[in-house]
Formats: sequence, C-alpha cells, structure tokens
Amino acid sequence: MQEIEAGKADLGIFTLLPYEAQIKTFAFRQDKLVLLVPKDHPLASERSVNFEDTLKYEQVSLLTGTQINYQITKAAMEANIPLRLRTVVSGYDAMCLLINAGMGIGVLPRESVSIYNVPNTSILELENEWTQRDIVIGVHSHREMQPAAKS
Repeated sequence: MQEIEAGKADLGIFTLLPYEAQIKTFAFRQDKLVLLVPKDHPLASERSVNFEDTLKYEQVSLLTGTQINYQITKAAMEANIPLRLRTVVSGYDAMCLLINAGMGIGVLPRESVSIYNVPNTSILELENEWTQRDIVIGVHSHREMQPAAKS
C-alpha cells in the first residue's frame, strides 16, 4: 500500500482492513479462510472448528508481515493463548506441502487449498467471523494510472 500511496505502483490487491494509507479501494471479491489439517490429525474428523480450539496444536503459517499471520496472531492474543508456530513459510504451496506431510495445521484461503494437490489432508470450516474477508483493489488515483492498469 505504501508503494501505491507513493505513486510507485498503480494498483494493488489486498485484504480490506482499516489502513492509514490515503488510497482509493474498489471491491474485488470475498475470501474465506479455512483450516487445513493432515488426515490423521485429531481435528480431521470435525466439519468445523473455532480457531481458538486449534491453538493447542503446532501450526504452519505464512511469514510475519503477511495478513494471515497478522490475523492468526491477533486471534491468539485475544484468546490469551500462545500461538504454537512450528514453522513459517513464504507461500501457500509450501504450507500445503508441509501440512500434507503432517508437519502441522494451517489457516489459508479456501481457493488456495483447491489449487494444490493435498490428498492427505482435510479441510475444516473456521467458525470465526474474521475468517470471512473482503479483497479489494487499491489505487492512488484512477486519473493518474497507466492505461493498462485502467483496463
């Protein structure tokens, strides 16, 4: 967002949250976070779970500074339960591979799970309201955008 605000980028796609940046946003799509667990995990037989109930298990997460890492860290702090991170990774592909290998559980967008082949896992609905997210396109100024970005 800082790049958009500074005029170094024409647009960006991100989760709608209260931001300090002085940019315009337009609705893009909605996103639902789910819990991915190995098939032999104690939670695998559940259809849905509250995020707080996952905090007793080791988790695989995206790097610090990512929106999902922020959301799960915030939720753990609000529940006053420590987040047990086994490892952090830079992308959903690595998350899915590690969870599929039994290295922990993880929170990620439902659509991202469907992209990867993760046969040894189960997908659980997360019951928390914060797992439903609005994705927006952010722009500094529509008038100043490059023609390709306006399309």
